[in-house]
Amino acid sequence: MKRLGLSSLFATAVLFVSRLHAEDAKFAADNLKYSRDFYSKVHFVAIAESPQPFKYDRYPSGGPERIQCDDGSYTRQHAKPWVHSNDKMRTGLPIDYAERNRYVMTFALREDWGRTGEPVDKETARKLDGWIKLAEAALNITPANAKLLDKSETTDGRAQWVFEAPSENPNGVPARFTFRRPLSDKDEKVLLHEFSGSLRLEGDKVASGGAADRVRFGFGYMMRGPEGSEVSERVWEEMQQARNEKGASGGEESPASAGTVEDIFNRAGAKKAAGDLDGAIADYDRAIQVDPKDAAIYNNRGLAKQAKGDLDAAIVDFNRAMQLNPKDAVACGNRGNAKRDKGDLDGAIADYNRAIRFDPKYAYAYYDRGLAKKQKSDLDGAIADYNRVIELDPKFAKAYCDRGVAKRRKGDLDGAMTDYDRTVELDPKYAIAYFNRGNAKDDKGDLEGAIADYNHGIELNPKNSKAYVSRAEFHAKKKEYDAAVSDTLKAIELDPKNGECYLSLGWYQLFNRKPREAIAASLKALELSPDDAVMIKTNLAHGYLFDNQFDKAKTIYLENKNAKLRDGKRTFSQGALADFKEFQDAGFTHPDMEKIKALLTSEAERR
Repeated sequence: MKRLGLSSLFATAVLFVSRLHAEDAKFAADNLKYSRDFYSKVHFVAIAESPQPFKYDRYPSGGPERIQCDDGSYTRQHAKPWVHSNDKMRTGLPIDYAERNRYVMTFALREDWGRTGEPVDKETARKLDGWIKLAEAALNITPANAKLLDKSETTDGRAQWVFEAPSENPNGVPARFTFRRPLSDKDEKVLLHEFSGSLRLEGDKVASGGAADRVRFGFGYMMRGPEGSEVSERVWEEMQQARNEKGASGGEESPASAGTVEDIFNRAGAKKAAGDLDGAIADYDRAIQVDPKDAAIYNNRGLAKQAKGDLDAAIVDFNRAMQLNPKDAVACGNRGNAKRDKGDLDGAIADYNRAIRFDPKYAYAYYDRGLAKKQKSDLDGAIADYNRVIELDPKFAKAYCDRGVAKRRKGDLDGAMTDYDRTVELDPKYAIAYFNRGNAKDDKGDLEGAIADYNHGIELNPKNSKAYVSRAEFHAKKKEYDAAVSDTLKAIELDPKNGECYLSLGWYQLFNRKPREAIAASLKALELSPDDAVMIKTNLAHGYLFDNQFDKAKTIYLENKNAKLRDGKRTFSQGALADFKEFQDAGFTHPDMEKIKALLTSEAERR
């Protein structure tokens, strides 16, 4: 056997170490890039320990920004000047606050960031911009010689990698990068959560600094949670874990082993937010076993049952919450919502009235009562309730939106438009407001504006099948039948059991000069919506006529000529004749159309 000499062994060891160092550098570089990409798409949060303690919030896609420090809060809209308010940062935030703390916030006023406050001078603005540049520089460093210092598990159940790279400045301290992820997360990618190193500002640029220029940052994010709230990184991870573990546990957990009431209650909330309603209810059950006198647990279990559609059981829980706390306006309002979902509008309004007596400044009770009154067509009463909501909370975006709906139904299109405009000012991501404003623009004859609003709404909520149906109607009014067909097909993709969509598709395909596609869509509509057979068969007969299948078309026309359409006012013959006029107005006809018109006209005249 040939033996390696010492020089060969040394060379092999050097090569092995070099390969390890290269792998370390690639891991660090790849995950720094992943971190930059990830943080650019979420509500990004940075905590600075030095050069001066501050907290930085930034929304993606050119969203608003905020810096909180000992001097107060500084906010701005994208590319706009900074303004100052006296809302100071909580002192002593740990460097990993954004990553590890459990908190839920609404950030409801983020659209006001930069719109209210005192302007700042140029020196202060330069300081704030410099802080942001330092935080961004920490994320944008690409170390060529990073090496792994430590790979471990933290005490709170996270995998951790710590890398170090030499400073470009000979007087600087090494840059240290700490990546972490939950042990339950099997993704190969990890996020940068801490950075320390020597960085300093030189004019408008960030350069490598000396030992006195040491900076330290912690990074994290917030995600959109339930009911418009935002949840911290830790809560979001727990929500994801709850979703992944749904149904995985095969045994029953005893209340004692589940933790304190607060632990169980918080875990239930995380499961509910993650969509695991059964798991949430099971945890609320355990919490009640530990503390059967806590009204809040019954109230929250009722909400979970309501979300499942078990309205009677939800009402039982709300009743129990009110027995334990007879003046609980929230539980009373929630019971009203469950009654409204059951169709008991009078019972719901009685509960909202009671909630308002308990708490005359409870805005949600007025809002929910307004919804119930709107369902009862008491539009003036609904508007009065929405007015009261807005008096109590001028930033309540949905109240403006629903008041706009009530005004539109009353024929006040300008008033409705004003309310929809205010809604999207307060909440630019509320898709329903754009859809409603689009409907009002359609009523005013502004099809271009209607389509533009629906485009924006669909960007925000691309899973709303009804939005595609409505936009298809607008395109059809503009005689843009290809676009109408495309939108209807998307609606069908999202809601494949909706016969109404196939009925519309068949109609648009007739105008698109595609009778065979119209026939196929109509046959599918008949399968899914047999109750609308008379209306669907008008499209089917037209399809056969334009496809030169005269005998099939004639049979359908004659078999259904006296049948009533679903509006109950017109007959099949009258509807078909009206369709023929639309076809001719659109510039297309068929040689046999006159024969059918003669058959249907004679019948119509006899009636």
